[in-house]
Amino acid sequence: MSAERWVAAPRVLAAFGILWSLAWWSKLGGGVLVLALMLAPAVIVPLGLALAASAYPSPPPLAYRAAVVLLPVDVLASGVGWALPPGHRDAFLCAAVHLVVCGLVALYGLGRLVGRMREGGLLGVFAARSVPELAVDVGLLLLPIGGVWLLASRAGSPLLGFHEPIVTLTAAHFHYAGFAAPVILGCAGRAFALAEARTALPYRIATLTVCAAIPLTAIGITTTHAVEATAAVTLACGMLVACALLVAVVPRRAAPRSRLAAALFVVAGAALLGTMALAATFALTSSAGRSSTFSGPLSVQTMIDLHGGGNALGFALCALVALTLVDRARS
Repeated sequence: MSAERWVAAPRVLAAFGILWSLAWWSKLGGGVLVLALMLAPAVIVPLGLALAASAYPSPPPLAYRAAVVLLPVDVLASGVGWALPPGHRDAFLCAAVHLVVCGLVALYGLGRLVGRMREGGLLGVFAARSVPELAVDVGLLLLPIGGVWLLASRAGSPLLGFHEPIVTLTAAHFHYAGFAAPVILGCAGRAFALAEARTALPYRIATLTVCAAIPLTAIGITTTHAVEATAAVTLACGMLVACALLVAVVPRRAAPRSRLAAALFVVAGAALLGTMALAATFALTSSAGRSSTFSGPLSVQTMIDLHGGGNALGFALCALVALTLVDRARS
């Protein structure tokens, strides 16, 4: 199969995945969090994986191809698994399929990173012109963390001393903030030359800040509230700079290729503005740590519905669809 078909296959699957996830969700219910975690393997991962590979004309490596081959099973499992209660054997197996896909995606990301290190050395990986691809690599490499937490959630098991709802929320965090956000920033930088000229400095600051703050936020949740709050506010600041680029710069550059994509970028940036304001407020007034009582002006359900739903549907889904439209117009 040609390189173009290896990129096209996950995109076709994602179109089916949207319908599949919505059909199962409308049948099962479960709120925004369940919908987001159905869409993650069915739509977000396939679109992000295809975008990561779209700039490379040669056939993708084995890890990528293996992930694409397993994606249809993962998409089907994304709905079926949620029809079963936590702790059910088949719910665990459906999540295990997703974890295998996540591991293959990370191997692909590691291969990309190592390949660039061989070409330009360690300094070359962090050079200004390499920031977009580095961001994509970070997203690919962080995805298995989300897969592990999703497996624990569907197994009905605590992880690292955390119980529900933190286990499921962490799974969602690493699929959207951990995987989707860096991939979106990286592919936007690649598609619209954001690492060059006037946008170079804010783009590099936003991208590197987001890539560093995502794992630091998780570390803060497992250690102290001071680290958690600092990392969460830092992440919010990086995302807000990205929001400015998505609203003020990217739509103008996207419009000649796709007006729909330009409009979706505006929606993504606007959604990000609201969700990051909520994240900063929650981090400063409450905590997701082990001893948290979730007391504060923002309830957990409010954060799930507005912050989680906004990030999943408003930011990640809209931005990935927009990038896909732009990429198809370019090819």
